[in-house]
Amino acid sequence: MRTRTSKSRNSWNTKPSLLQIKAEIQHYDAIEQEIDDIKPIIAVGTTALSTEPLKVTLRLETKAWKKLLCKYLRERYKKIMIDNNINFNKYLTHLSHPVVNMEDVRQTMGALSKLRDAEIQTDMTLISIEEAYEILTKYDEVTIRETEGVCNLRQSFKKLETKARSVQYELVRMQPMFKQNLLEGVSTFQNAVGTFLEQYDSEGPMADGIAPQEASCRLRNFQVRFEELWKNFNTYTSGEQLLGLPVTNYDCLEKKKKELDLLQKLYGLYDAVMSKIQGYYGILWTDVDIEKINSELLEFQNRCRKLPKGLKDWQAFQDLKKTIDDFSESCPLLEMMANKSMMMRHWGRITDLTGHKFEVESDTFTLQNIMEAPLLKYKDDIEDICISAVKEKDIDAKLSQVKEVWSSQTLSLDDIQG
Repeated sequence: MRTRTSKSRNSWNTKPSLLQIKAEIQHYDAIEQEIDDIKPIIAVGTTALSTEPLKVTLRLETKAWKKLLCKYLRERYKKIMIDNNINFNKYLTHLSHPVVNMEDVRQTMGALSKLRDAEIQTDMTLISIEEAYEILTKYDEVTIRETEGVCNLRQSFKKLETKARSVQYELVRMQPMFKQNLLEGVSTFQNAVGTFLEQYDSEGPMADGIAPQEASCRLRNFQVRFEELWKNFNTYTSGEQLLGLPVTNYDCLEKKKKELDLLQKLYGLYDAVMSKIQGYYGILWTDVDIEKINSELLEFQNRCRKLPKGLKDWQAFQDLKKTIDDFSESCPLLEMMANKSMMMRHWGRITDLTGHKFEVESDTFTLQNIMEAPLLKYKDDIEDICISAVKEKDIDAKLSQVKEVWSSQTLSLDDIQG
């Protein structure tokens, strides 16, 4: 049994055709007929041998093979039936949808086109299903439900074809009305495109003198409006093609789409960077992990470098790059300022230098309190203060060692007689 199952599995992995499966079943059926033709008694000299036990065993084996092949055939074509039934119902639902505007026309025509393209293949599939169940009826047991399912599938396809012809006729009948509606819709759409482009240039994310945060917000708003325009653009363009009308040119809209796609990439990264930096600002100074921050900023720098070249001349890109680079450049300073050697007197010197007060002993002192100071402006001087703090700590440590050594020493003074 294990050998039979293993062998059949290897054969089915090659996805044999219906003809191959049928030939294989007929092969075992022919063997079974040959077994039946064997005489029940064979005389060997004076001995009569009964062939019945052997015939029973061989029949069982051939029947088992036929049953296994029929099982595979049933499972395979049952799935094909289910898939086709789902597909027919999907198209029937689609074609039953009322056609009231050009978007409906576009989608309905698309569905009709797909049905036409698949008509021959679908018919061949139905024929193969019917043939498969004819084989099963001959060599295995087929339930009434299965037989009805095969018949109903053919009826469903005929029903779908009838519906498709009806919808096609209705579209032809309504064509003059759709043509008039389309022309009116295109005229309205052209005005909407003009209004959008005018407002985009004056109030959009590329307007002069706006902060990156405001540009990002405007981008989201205009993107929503543009997506609606783009949807209508596809609808009207398809409608013109379907009705054989000259296709209206919207080069300005397609150009704006490319620009918005670039801006989405840019401000998507900008929003991610600002969100991450805002998160950094909320970290307590005592909990800051400079190495982790540095690693994440490096990843942002890599993503920034991978942005399309067309973005790199835009002010928004330069602002984003500066934000990342400035924070990244501050990291070595932050690492030095986080050194244990930094005492209040050193923080006081940095306060005197920058004019920014650092309340490092406060329990609520965060990284934001540090980053608000003009660190990069006084970078070299702050580095000097941090380096001197380390040196002072080393000197203090050495003095402490000397003090410890000499504090344990006993000095005795001898009188020197002249």
